[in-house]
Amino acid sequence: MKNPKKILLPLAGALCLSATLSSALAAAFPVTLHNLTPSQREALRGQGQVGTAYLSQNNETGTNGSLCAPFTAQAASAVFVLAAAPGAESYNVQLYQGNPGQGKAASDYTVSPVDGGVCFTGLEPGKTYYMKISSSTLRSSGCTATYELLNSSHQTENRQ
Repeated sequence: MKNPKKILLPLAGALCLSATLSSALAAAFPVTLHNLTPSQREALRGQGQVGTAYLSQNNETGTNGSLCAPFTAQAASAVFVLAAAPGAESYNVQLYQGNPGQGKAASDYTVSPVDGGVCFTGLEPGKTYYMKISSSTLRSSGCTATYELLNSSHQTENRQ
């Protein structure tokens, strides 16, 4: 290669632009999220509604997945935990606002370990939300997973 700068400079510029756009898109979501620490998860264990959902195998970006855990927000925050998923080590989760299958993304997606939780803040009480879940670590095409959803101000006050 005679002049690597001719290739590297445009590539570096494209990477910076991509990072800037990703940050701008993440900021555009009305709901923020953070993964719970193990101690936060332990403090909330068993306090939510339990349900089951199909966890599908997916790519690492979580762009596809199964819809689950529809709820009407009772407070400005809610916690979601995929408590058990046979054959998966972690899962992708993203929050959507609206009726299941017809909503729009309300948060970025994140990857959480199975039995690790995610707290969503900035919810609008009275609005309908649901999750989209998948896993890139699943060793089969899918499994039945168990989740917990904590959707009340009393249950989510101590999440920090």
